[in-house]
Amino acid sequence: MGTALDTALPKYDIRAAHAIVVAALPARTMWAVRAVTLADMPLVRALFALRALPARRDGGICPAQAPAAAAPFWDLLRRRGFAPLGDTPDELVLGAAGRFWVLWGAPLVPLADAGAFRSFDRPGYARAAIAVRVACPGSRDYPNLHAVLCQARYAQGKGDRGRRVPLDRACGSGRV
Repeated sequence: MGTALDTALPKYDIRAAHAIVVAALPARTMWAVRAVTLADMPLVRALFALRALPARRDGGICPAQAPAAAAPFWDLLRRRGFAPLGDTPDELVLGAAGRFWVLWGAPLVPLADAGAFRSFDRPGYARAAIAVRVACPGSRDYPNLHAVLCQARYAQGKGDRGRRVPLDRACGSGRV
């Protein structure tokens, strides 16, 4: 059986995944994932601030300094245009569509839900999904551990005439 991320974006051009053992129970680990804020992640906050520099130049508000930075990170992503694709006690998945390789002037395409994400097919744009999943202790793969926190990102792009969009620059070199 696949994950909610696999269901949301079964075909992709780029995949990146990471896992870490966490010395906490799975429910507590997932609670921490849902509660973390930009203030808790200085590097992510700095990257958000860099990405928002063009908007600040034009008089906009930098998301890393806005009052919303105290909100849970996943809520902030939702407010910025990410659609909910899956939400279970052990997996949280969000997705977005946009031109991620463009530094400014290319906001995310608003997507209301998983159906809108799955059906999005605009040339010159890409879909990307991010998931956090907690593996249960005592599983076949991880016996005697408290929790394994897994994070994965998939991206799929469509060029103007069926060509691939430059996702390597936007998402890193995680080709599969």
